[in-house]
Amino acid sequence: MIDAREEVMAPAPPKSRRRTAVVTAGRIKGKDMSTAKTSLRIERVFSDAKVKPFDQIEWDRRTAEITDDAGKVIFKQENVEVPKSWSLLATKVVVSKYFYGEQNTSERETSVRQLIHRISRTIADWGAKDGYFSKAEGEIFYDELTWLCLNQYGAFNSPVWFNVGLYHQYGIGKNSGRGNWYYNHKAQEAERAATQYEYPQGSACFIQSVEDNMEDIMRLAHSEAMLFKYGSGTGTDLSPLRSAREKLSGGGRPSGPMSFLKVYDQVANVVKSGGKTRRAAKMNTLRDWHGDIEEFIDAKQKEEKKAWALIEQGYDGSYNGDAYGSVMYQNENLSVRASDEFMQAALAGKEWQTRAVTTSKPLEKKDAATLLYKIAEGTWICGDPGMQYDGAIQKWHTCKGTEPIHSTNPCSEYVFLNNTACNLASLNLMKFKRGRQVRRRTVQGRRAHLYHRAGNYRGQCELSDEGNRREFAYFPYARSRLCQPRLALHELWPAVRQRRRPRTRRSDHLDYDRPRL
Repeated sequence: MIDAREEVMAPAPPKSRRRTAVVTAGRIKGKDMSTAKTSLRIERVFSDAKVKPFDQIEWDRRTAEITDDAGKVIFKQENVEVPKSWSLLATKVVVSKYFYGEQNTSERETSVRQLIHRISRTIADWGAKDGYFSKAEGEIFYDELTWLCLNQYGAFNSPVWFNVGLYHQYGIGKNSGRGNWYYNHKAQEAERAATQYEYPQGSACFIQSVEDNMEDIMRLAHSEAMLFKYGSGTGTDLSPLRSAREKLSGGGRPSGPMSFLKVYDQVANVVKSGGKTRRAAKMNTLRDWHGDIEEFIDAKQKEEKKAWALIEQGYDGSYNGDAYGSVMYQNENLSVRASDEFMQAALAGKEWQTRAVTTSKPLEKKDAATLLYKIAEGTWICGDPGMQYDGAIQKWHTCKGTEPIHSTNPCSEYVFLNNTACNLASLNLMKFKRGRQVRRRTVQGRRAHLYHRAGNYRGQCELSDEGNRREFAYFPYARSRLCQPRLALHELWPAVRQRRRPRTRRSDHLDYDRPRL
């Protein structure tokens, strides 16, 4: 276990060998250079000044078609122009999800040229307008960004492809309703955008807070709907909401977070992400001490069993079929916010005390090991709930002087403060490889093979070093699909070194009946 209270002494940072960015002072007459605006110097690295990026590659005309499990065509666009080097899967994803416009109309994008130009041109123009670089260097920036996207060296997150450039290149949204909030540099304050795409929503992942009152609970539903509309996902910790076992100030009992989860679930179901056919992305967490924690753990597996019953009666059991469309909590990920104390109580077979949100008074005692087993059972049945290890998260908090981290984005790779967002992007690192092979870095030079033994919720963590095998018990895996050892991996390693076994052939110790994650 990791003690969140343990202080971590960071070693002095090593001297960097990376070349620092070149920054030049902008020429501002009549002003002191110390207050002059700085700008970036943009140099060509990938693109060719003599040949535009779009003219450097071969193009192909294809049909992008997607079918369901029964072979029924659910999307089709013919005669689309894509780079010849792109796979058919890349073609289907980009055309079906990111091309703008109604099909069979003149507004519909028909070429990857249009899509990438829309993004690169808009961002380059923003950079020049805001003084990040000169107009001439903005053209270099445009060529470089276009080249990287076109040759699949990198890609933006979905909201960028959905929203950026629609207003600036196509004039979309000029007569629409108000958009999201943005920061007005002249007024030095946040303002509501007059149009929907002039200040587009480019971040994919948000973490939002909620307070224990009806107004803020419904405010969160509104905020989530607006984020889903433009293609983003959001996560919220519902622990501040009183459990159904507590009292209201005006008498009676509160609904509890599970009731409002149904509201949030249906908002995500109705508001398709980015106006497309995919479901919205949503995460909700609940702390292990909350009064409704057991109902939270059981929620999705109960709904899963209802879906099974409907499927047995002949209802469509596909991803978007009637069976799963008739049950709750199918549009959100649920994760238990587990503390080190809870995990230690489960190990020791002790009772676990839940408490009230408002008064912190004890509510009910539960068996910690039983709760942990239920988490594993739910994960096995339907993939929920996942687990977020609060002790480790707070220990590795990069901004400890602010506030604790309460939740994550839907995919849990963005772990930060409430009411913040991040703009993700992807880099294909193998594309940047030059000459020699890239060595795979592993834990202390060893490769960790993690897999799960189905059926009895037990498993093992195998750490191999030139054929040596070591096994350790671990708790049932969470949605992250990484085994959770009794000790952190770096704590486990000294024990690993002491249990050397004779070297064997690889085929002698691999169990091919177990799925490898």
